[in-house]
Amino acid sequence: MKRSAAEALPPHLPLTRHLQDVYESGLAQLPGSARRLLLMTALGGSLPLGILAGTRREPTEHDLASVTAAGLVSVDHDGRVAFRHRLAGAAVVGRSTTRERRGAHLELSAILSGHGDQLERSAWHLAEAAMQVDEGVARLLETTARSMLDRGDTVPAVASLHRAAHLSPHAADRTRRIASAAYIAAEQTGDVLGAAGLLDEARKSDPDFSGSLVAATAAASVLLLGDGDVEAARALLVAGIDSYHRRTDPADDHLIEALHTLKSVCVFGGRAHPWKAYHAAVARLGPRPPRALVLSAQPDPARMPQDIIDALPTAIVALREQPQPNLVARTAAAAYHFDRIGDCSAAMRRVVEDDSGGHTASAIRCLVLLAVDDWLTGRWSACVSRTARALELSVTHGYHLFAFSCRYLMGMVAAARGDNETVQTLTEQIARWAVPRGALSVWSCAAQITTVAAIGQGDFEQAYQHVITISPAGRLNAHARLAPQVIMDLVESAVRTDRLPEARAHVEAIKACGLGALSPRMLLLQRVCEAQVADNDDGRALYEEALSLPENHRWPFDLARAKLSYGSYLRRRRMPAAARPWLTEARELFDGLGAAPFSARAEQELLATGAKRITPEAATTRLTAQELQVAQLAAAGLSNKKIAERLFISARTVSTHLYQIYPKLAVKNRASLRAALAERYGRQ
Repeated sequence: MKRSAAEALPPHLPLTRHLQDVYESGLAQLPGSARRLLLMTALGGSLPLGILAGTRREPTEHDLASVTAAGLVSVDHDGRVAFRHRLAGAAVVGRSTTRERRGAHLELSAILSGHGDQLERSAWHLAEAAMQVDEGVARLLETTARSMLDRGDTVPAVASLHRAAHLSPHAADRTRRIASAAYIAAEQTGDVLGAAGLLDEARKSDPDFSGSLVAATAAASVLLLGDGDVEAARALLVAGIDSYHRRTDPADDHLIEALHTLKSVCVFGGRAHPWKAYHAAVARLGPRPPRALVLSAQPDPARMPQDIIDALPTAIVALREQPQPNLVARTAAAAYHFDRIGDCSAAMRRVVEDDSGGHTASAIRCLVLLAVDDWLTGRWSACVSRTARALELSVTHGYHLFAFSCRYLMGMVAAARGDNETVQTLTEQIARWAVPRGALSVWSCAAQITTVAAIGQGDFEQAYQHVITISPAGRLNAHARLAPQVIMDLVESAVRTDRLPEARAHVEAIKACGLGALSPRMLLLQRVCEAQVADNDDGRALYEEALSLPENHRWPFDLARAKLSYGSYLRRRRMPAAARPWLTEARELFDGLGAAPFSARAEQELLATGAKRITPEAATTRLTAQELQVAQLAAAGLSNKKIAERLFISARTVSTHLYQIYPKLAVKNRASLRAALAERYGRQ
């Protein structure tokens, strides 16, 4: 018998005739009460004898001795009965009658209902015993599904909702429960194809399917995550929300999930007009949006509302105990705008490493966000590794939207490293998929990749033409998700192509939004942008301020670009001696990252200052980016432990770096580091 992707396998698969015969003779010789014990065990799982004690038909010692002697079950030291082989359980179920199975399920439900920690299993057995539709049982299953979701058990929650739908006497309840199962399947379990099957089932069983908000939300989620059809998803949601009878209730969970999905649709759409419907719907909820909406994708990443600024720190701390994988992913997505993904990494790794298979979609989201953090913090090999894994999962499970987030990160690393062939392949794939679907935010990812590639090659005209398609000079569009991330790209390319008015207008827009207040990294980028358009010596002071910010080492690529920009600034103002140390440090950082085209630009700037070209022999004594950081901190008197804490590495790694640093600098101990660094890099 064929099954749809949305249909769960039965708990006991039927055996072949041969296998059934293997167990038949042993089962036939057992007394009825012993066979009942076996059926209860097969249907109820491994059960402690203590649970069965005191029931109407409590198993006797003879029953237990019979089934144990037959070699079918074992009893552990806790008094828990379990089959020696799962096929034996299937054989027991296979030879039982419908009446016997129903009676066993009813008895198991009654037994388990008396144990507070077994209420969900009790509800499931009650549902299995149901012979016809029963709203009471359906409602009980729906309640248990919510409890399962609260602790992150998504797969059994989907199964419970699906079974509740089959027991629902009214079409509207049946549709709502199937659609809820479909939404969880698409958003969390990784079964977007199964979710589509569930929605087809709901359509066939309910002529009023299209009028359900839950159904519209589930269908929109499938359209967005699977097909990437932004406009169709938006139209479904807007119509469903506007006609929903509780559209003004901020405590209605179905409405909040619909608004969350609409927000995601608007984010990936990347246009201004779809946001109008979202903002209008949120405004109907009152002056303050519900917390569930705050901690998700932001409508305007350049202008963070105070409610998320206030809510995020508490939400990040709560991740230590957060059992729901989707809420972990949503909180980390909010933290991205404040460069605080790293603070969520432990919780996200927990989601990714949990191999229960019940939250694949959430695991992909967490993998992508961890890879974003790897990109920003210079762990590019880890970034590529994570995105490759996320891409494989996305393609396997039909999450095409996630797949393009992976290709975006791969493209960024390729652009920074000068892998032009990969850049061209990935950007063509992204644009070919995104443009017909109206997913302009996805298309903007391709624009950012080509911008970085052009800047690496020193082609600032091309870089400018690409970056202004994300957001124009002088404006950070509210609907442009990547606008804050490309501010230095836009300002630098504008300055280097003699578009100083445009560059200054963009700096004013950056300052008006207060981007620098979002995170130390954004403050670094804002100060560098201000320095690039400043007059006379104001620029030098702004560069010095930017490069002295305390957490700069966390963002090596941005820091290296800032140092390259400052060195170029000094060199163009005929201060070659002052420029060389900054250009040297920039080159070292780029070398450590493998950002070859940027390293070549730094080398060319160094040569323009009169520095000698590095010979292959001299190159072997150059410190990597992290070695330079370790050496500088050690020279400043920090212990290995303190250096490790500052750089987020182990003390053993610090020791290894120092072991490699000493011969490169021709020194024998820590005390000589300061002088050696000053001689090599011109400042310390």
